[in-house]
Amino acid sequence: MIKLDKLEKLGWDSLSFRAYIVRPELEYVREDIVTHIDGMDFDSQYIKDFFMNIYVTNPDEEEKMQIGSIKGRFFTLMDFTRFGITLSDVADCRGWDFEAMASAIVGKDGNIKPEIADEDDTIVYIEDFYINKQFRSCGIGSYIIDNLEDILYYYANTIIDKIKEYFGIDLSNDYDLKLGLITHLQSLLERQVNNVKVTNLYLKEIKRKYPLVFEMAVHSGEVITECTGYTINENELAFLALHLGAAYERSQSMYRHRGIVIIPHNQMLSIPCVEKLKNRFGERMEILEIFHFFEELQVEQCQPDFILTTVPLKHQLDIPTLQITLFVNNEDESKVFQLLNELDNKLYHNDVVKMLKKLIKKNLFHVHQTFHDTTEILNYLCDELIDNDLATKAYKEDVFKREAVSATSFMYGFAVPHSIEVSTKKSCISVLILDRSVKWGEFDVKFIILLGIRETDNHLLKIFFDWLSSIVANSKKFEQLLEVNNYEEFMKEIIA
Repeated sequence: MIKLDKLEKLGWDSLSFRAYIVRPELEYVREDIVTHIDGMDFDSQYIKDFFMNIYVTNPDEEEKMQIGSIKGRFFTLMDFTRFGITLSDVADCRGWDFEAMASAIVGKDGNIKPEIADEDDTIVYIEDFYINKQFRSCGIGSYIIDNLEDILYYYANTIIDKIKEYFGIDLSNDYDLKLGLITHLQSLLERQVNNVKVTNLYLKEIKRKYPLVFEMAVHSGEVITECTGYTINENELAFLALHLGAAYERSQSMYRHRGIVIIPHNQMLSIPCVEKLKNRFGERMEILEIFHFFEELQVEQCQPDFILTTVPLKHQLDIPTLQITLFVNNEDESKVFQLLNELDNKLYHNDVVKMLKKLIKKNLFHVHQTFHDTTEILNYLCDELIDNDLATKAYKEDVFKREAVSATSFMYGFAVPHSIEVSTKKSCISVLILDRSVKWGEFDVKFIILLGIRETDNHLLKIFFDWLSSIVANSKKFEQLLEVNNYEEFMKEIIA
């Protein structure tokens, strides 16, 4: 029988293999398999030749059934890669068109991709998807027409799952997004196959104004790279961001602020006023009660976010109060709209302050520092997290990987480096303010924020990137942050 240590050296489950190999239906190939594996000296070429013989040469139908029973469980695509067998070897032996079937299951180096390495039954997989099919003579020539839609649908769903997993944003029920992604991915992959470069005029604006959406696109690009082997540049990522941004806006159900309305008129006159408010602002506010007069205890029991009144009203409660007319004209609508925006900002500000107080610690805050380049800064900040047992070396490598995709610098002189996949041990933010700016991508940077989010705190990503968007849009606020001299001043400026 096969020696267990040799099976383990091959990475196989020896006990399961033994159970399978004694099955009666495998009698035809059992002796050959045992003899070859037991006699292996683990010379890579010998093993490669053996597997080329057992997998690739054309067996008759009886051999296919018998060999398939073993290889479907034990000899997967991972063995191809492990023993140096490329798909070109398979294609040459079988007489198949290598170029036509290569791109979806092998990388650019011709080796089988890791993501499908555990696919059961190698040859059947290749035959089902790539043999005796019609290929496009131009465009996305490496994807078969019969299965292209299914492949793209899988890619789109994988992207959506990735966004939900990492950002906590669920876009799975957005049919328009799925349809848009499938259509866009087809043209994107055609450009990759034909090496067509595109320029996105909105790239800088998307990165600057919508950092969260662009980051979602970066993760989508990683999915495409894992599935196809193609590296997606930042111009293509910006096009993906347009689809994701529209879906994100559709997904955002605004918090409905709770209010009361005071109308000292009869019901016949009050109903049209309230109905108009509901029709115009129903998605953003909820009317808890309608009172004909103001009574402080009654109002306090409702715990409203705001009060609308059709008559002048003064009170001692700390509740925003707005007077409107009974008929709710255009001017009234404008005032209510502004009130709701102010309430949104207050709610958002409270979330931001809570998050930043939690994540920015004094020992991770540095001001009046001098560095020479981006690499030196990233090494310094990442190593600091590692030394404080907040992150691992894998996190540091992932931060550099993210920078290679697209520089995390922004207009006005700041950068927000972060990882793509690897989370930190604890959620934290490092802050570095330089005396002299360094070149970071296209911009000169003086203010750096290293973001580290623990996997269980992924909900903080949305709050952080929303805050980042507000900083990008407020150059005056950013200038004030650059002027601080210590941690206390910085936190005071953030909270203000």
